[in-house]
Amino acid sequence: MSVTVNLTWTAPIISSTQGAPETYNIYRDSTQIASGITPESDGSLVFNDAGLPNPVASSPVIYSYQVSATNAAGEGAQSSTESISI
Repeated sequence: MSVTVNLTWTAPIISSTQGAPETYNIYRDSTQIASGITPESDGSLVFNDAGLPNPVASSPVIYSYQVSATNAAGEGAQSSTESISI
């Protein structure tokens, strides 16, 4: 059995000098786990982190996630960290 974490982010404010985000990169515990994710039509980002191991009931696991936006200027800074305990 495995666990799926559903993640949703809202696009950052568009910089007049850097342009709108084109794709996103997803990081779990400081390791990039996905790249080139395209935003939804409303600008939000939806990502399902599937296949995480089922935690032992007496020992929950905490996963930390960050996202960064990319465009022609390159990759922006990573977002603040959001954590989930499963």
